[in-house]
Amino acid sequence: MTISLSEVKPLHGKELIQEIENSIDQYIFFELMKNYSELIEQLKPIVEGSGSTPHSLLMDYMFFKIEEQRNEYHKNKLGV
Repeated sequence: MTISLSEVKPLHGKELIQEIENSIDQYIFFELMKNYSELIEQLKPIVEGSGSTPHSLLMDYMFFKIEEQRNEYHKNKLGV
């Protein structure tokens, strides 16, 4: 059976929230929220006066670490 994109109803609002809640482990999400809040507090002194936000700094750092891991994985795979 083939479904065309025009048949797929995008999720919005309450439907989207319900779909997310049904799809993720709530305990892991709670831990993420707790850890996120702690990290944001730790980054506040770094961004004071910089024009940046703790959230954007945290996201930039997280993407940097993901890229670093990816590069390390590929280096190991190639035997470098």
